Amino acid sequence: MPTFQSIKQIEKWIETKHGQNAVMNETKIKRILSSAARQLEKYMKNELDKYFNSYTPQEYRRTGKTVESIKVGEPRKHSINEWAIEIYFDEELVNHDSVMGDQPKGYTPWLLEVGWDIRDKVDFDAPMFTHHPGTEFVKKAVRKFNATNPHRLKISVSHSGERYI
Repeated sequence: MPTFQSIKQIEKWIETKHGQNAVMNETKIKRILSSAARQLEKYMKNELDKYFNSYTPQEYRRTGKTVESIKVGEPRKHSINEWAIEIYFDEELVNHDSVMGDQPKGYTPWLLEVGWDIRDKVDFDAPMFTHHPGTEFVKKAVRKFNATNPHRLKISVSHSGERYI
């Protein structure tokens, strides 16, 4: 570790990659990332619970698999000062056949996030069934996380390989 002549020099060094590495050991970084990911997971589940408690579907029965499908991965080091942790949806739990029969499989988290509209494919109109505006539960959870993020972690959300947030 270098020697310093002032607090300003220490502050400047801490902002460098080597300074960050010296101040934050890998165990602490993993703990911070895991804790932050669990907090974001909690926000996502809370947003989904609020939505699911807002009404009871008439055309189908909920299984609870969307909330159950949210998983937190392990922290991974990408470079000297770059780490990541993944929150993802278990594909086995969230891809399902349509109750309409002739529609493609639905990826529930994305459908709930952005909505859907199949009125042009069916002969009836049933709000929350044939069309839905989306809940933005992921966006809302990320906003809540960012508002309380003491470590200034950056969140990136992707869907089908495309950046969403």
